[in-house]
Amino acid sequence: MLIEQGDSSSAEPLLLEALRIDPRAPKALNNLGVLRLGQGRLAAAAELFDAAQEAAPQNPEPHLNLALTLELAGDYPRALVVAEKGLVLCATDAALAAHVARLRALQAGIPPLPKEGL
Repeated sequence: MLIEQGDSSSAEPLLLEALRIDPRAPKALNNLGVLRLGQGRLAAAAELFDAAQEAAPQNPEPHLNLALTLELAGDYPRALVVAEKGLVLCATDAALAAHVARLRALQAGIPPLPKEGL
């Protein structure tokens, strides 16, 4: 909630405290990952998203966030593997399905659609 409101400085200590109490709390892991991603700390974000997806494999958010982070880091093949794995576990998630399709298209050399005119 605080991260969405742009108050990451207040969110960080709360997330760290939540993880001190329960180191496998999936929402705290995912949200701290979002915070680290916003700070440009891709490796730290990826580790947190990975832990979050292990703690809650049926939650599509950490899978998508990890795939997006790997994509930002330029690791497209691993991003696709993570997104596909997430889609197997969360088959009805539209955002994961769209991300898998986009990564497959990029891998096949199909350029992304321009954002103008959509």
